[in-house]
Amino acid sequence: MDKFAMIIFGASGDLTKRKLMPALYSLYREKRLTGEFSILGIGRTVYSDDNYRSYILEELQLFVKSEEQDTALMASFVSHLYYLPMDPAKEEGYPQLRQRLVELTNEVDPDNLLFYLATPPSLYGVVPLYLKAAGLNTPHSRIIVEKPFGYDLESALELNKTYASV
Repeated sequence: MDKFAMIIFGASGDLTKRKLMPALYSLYREKRLTGEFSILGIGRTVYSDDNYRSYILEELQLFVKSEEQDTALMASFVSHLYYLPMDPAKEEGYPQLRQRLVELTNEVDPDNLLFYLATPPSLYGVVPLYLKAAGLNTPHSRIIVEKPFGYDLESALELNKTYASV
């Protein structure tokens, strides 16, 4: 896999610790997540990179099947984790997000980015607009939205228009 960065909005939440991080660790353990990559967690909870790694390591020990746990491999996996405390509902944090991605990828214009929204649906409409305003809607960037996508057909169509515009 080429060099890339995955950015998880809602990185301190329940979905991330119970499902997303164990799934990513499983991919790493199976050598399906390889190469030069970074996983940047975004959330309102304040963590340093090291504190976030420790938190996720503890959660992996709870939510990964015991027969799949490898202490050294789990430590290696969490070494790819970073954290940026910010409120994704506020646009002023996005330039800082861009700067952090520049640092993590060593690229002036980070491009191979995967944004995962493990957030309340109320943020689905604003996050892509703020990413665009920060110059993070690059040709090879993608957004994964956790379901439900909208509250009804009308709101889903509106969200689809928003995503198509960025």
